[in-house]
Amino acid sequence: MDGAADSRESHPDVAGGDFHIDASPLDEGSHYYARTKIYQRASVGGDTVEVKWSGDLGDYPSDSDAIEAAQRWAIQWCDENLA
Repeated sequence: MDGAADSRESHPDVAGGDFHIDASPLDEGSHYYARTKIYQRASVGGDTVEVKWSGDLGDYPSDSDAIEAAQRWAIQWCDENLA
């Protein structure tokens, strides 16, 4: 990764829950495929549970572009499906 963006972020305000977005891109040579996993903490102090896996969301010329696209997708998905 080129360090321009952090692929793992917590989003406590997304859809009113404690969500963690792991937007780690797949590096395939000169292309980076945006993909993300969305986790939610089951309860205070509890384990995190995978809520959604995006699959590939498109290819991008840099890891930071792929991470940004995956994070936008994840936040939108949470807002639409978990509110």
